[in-house]
Amino acid sequence: MFYVLCFKLSLNLHNFEDEVHNIVDKAIKEMAMERMLKELEIVWSSMEFQQEVSIRNSVEVGGMFDNSYFDNSFDFVQQFKN
Repeated sequence: MFYVLCFKLSLNLHNFEDEVHNIVDKAIKEMAMERMLKELEIVWSSMEFQQEVSIRNSVEVGGMFDNSYFDNSFDFVQQFKN
């Protein structure tokens, strides 16, 4: 235990508190982003689309069953825009 403390103090990280804090903050944000990307991948891989024929001009129109998939993706992008 004492050896670990001595080793950490020998790194002199306490002299670079602001830099270490910034690195940790960025790492936490990146970890959260990776988690959300994995969740989005699961959602989008199971998404189902439907096709309907437009009454006006008989053209097939594609769409999603549930627009919440798009809303969740938009929220994700807005959250990590910074």
